Amino acid sequence: MRPSRQQSRRREGVGALSLWAAFRDRPCTGEDSSKASDSCSGVEQEDGAFAEALSG
Repeated sequence: MRPSRQQSRRREGVGALSLWAAFRDRPCTGEDSSKASDSCSGVEQEDGAFAEALSG
């Protein structure tokens, strides 16, 4: 029997798992950073920085 996702995460020591949108993997420029955006991350970063960090 295949382990559930929750069992797999516990075994690997993952405390939380969340989704992130690739189209937001870029800094916001000239936008109001006090509000969430659906087109950028609001974090000072290079384009694609989260994808690179999460790819292992």
